[in-house]
Amino acid sequence: MKTRVPSGLEQEPARGGSQRNGAVAALLILLLVGMVLRLVGIFTVGNVPKLHGDERYYVRAARTLLDQGSFPGSFRPPGYAAFIAGSLRVLPWGSRGVQLAQAAVSLVALALVFDLVCRRFGVRPALLSGLLCAVNPTLIHYTSLFWSETLVATLILLVLWCLDRFADEPRSRWLVAARVALGATALTREMHLYFAPFIVAWIVSVRQRPLSSKLSAAMVFAMSVAIAVLPWMMRNHRQIGEFALSMNRWLPAAMGNRPALDGTLLGPGSHAEMVAAYREYPSPVAREAYARRTALDSIAEQQPWWIVRKVARNTDLLFSPTSQLSRYARRGWLPDELRSVATFLVVSEAAAYGVLMSLGIVALWFVPGGHPKALVVAWIIFSWGVYVIANANHRFRVPLLPLFALYAGPLLCGRWVSDRTFRPRLVGALVCLAVFAVVQLGRVRTSPNDETASEEEASTTAESIP
Repeated sequence: MKTRVPSGLEQEPARGGSQRNGAVAALLILLLVGMVLRLVGIFTVGNVPKLHGDERYYVRAARTLLDQGSFPGSFRPPGYAAFIAGSLRVLPWGSRGVQLAQAAVSLVALALVFDLVCRRFGVRPALLSGLLCAVNPTLIHYTSLFWSETLVATLILLVLWCLDRFADEPRSRWLVAARVALGATALTREMHLYFAPFIVAWIVSVRQRPLSSKLSAAMVFAMSVAIAVLPWMMRNHRQIGEFALSMNRWLPAAMGNRPALDGTLLGPGSHAEMVAAYREYPSPVAREAYARRTALDSIAEQQPWWIVRKVARNTDLLFSPTSQLSRYARRGWLPDELRSVATFLVVSEAAAYGVLMSLGIVALWFVPGGHPKALVVAWIIFSWGVYVIANANHRFRVPLLPLFALYAGPLLCGRWVSDRTFRPRLVGALVCLAVFAVVQLGRVRTSPNDETASEEEASTTAESIP
């Protein structure tokens, strides 16, 4: 079913000016609220003089880019390290400049959320969806962290925004922009490259046009994405002999598929010895081969219930109330002046997360959205599926939060589906809410994947920000 609620920008000329002014005013309010909260977050909770976990990898890679003009190794794609390096070069405030640059990127995400909703549902739903992102403590906190989540979330929204425009105005420029955005997303987090076939299928189904025209558009998109990532893959082939975006493809799967230490369904995985053995191999290719063998052997050993365990365990790890903020509070990494209010901050974040996800789950079942919403749902399911097969932790859900917010604003404004599909939708929504509630009510525990293993990490010891 395709339902479109016209925004003020699409009304008759007599009202177009006032509607446009209302949209501009709402967007400015949204950006102001988002900017103030992110600045407060950067100069309070984000005032941490230490790097933790993979933050060290990204900052070291960025420093190498600045100092030597080349990216070190091939363990990860270069996107986020290049973003840090560019921020350090352009802005004069060191690590604080990187945080401010991420805050600016986060504001772009708010604008994209607003416009995606406004064009189909109007100003008020768009403002509500945007505010759910603007005031979300998790999204605010990540602007001050040296992780790729803020950049990835914005790039995914940019891809969706370009494709949404293409759905209404099938011009090649929107496909070109979408492939550039998807290429940048893949060069920041490789897994999103493999969503390209789903986008190709969506392009073919999106409009009533001649099949030849659809296939041509889909082919152009697929080839353009391939061209966008080809230079980096060729660089890796020259350096290590592998035609790949990164050499971090099988390590997460090897870690995430180790059997639990205590033999239980949700217990922590026994991957410490495997990671140590992985680091002993002399080359990236050999390490990747070892990780692949380990992952496939672990999967084979846990049949036939492997997928049942992985769905239960990784869904729990991905959507549990544990967060980076709660991790910082638990380990004493927050600034001294905030430790007295750490519990309040953690509880507030968990409450905001629960509200956003609950509204988003219901909205994805009940708010009409046609082809664009189908693409949003497909991206969420795709991401969840990848994390089920590989490994998962709370950090990986962060880029998905704005996707759940997209239809929450229209839901709050009463844009519900009311037809013969209401009951099946209700059953689906209740089942998803029940699963989410079970995950939230389970005990909050330290995830075995709190630290994403990399070849740069041997412990959780922090080090100073350069």
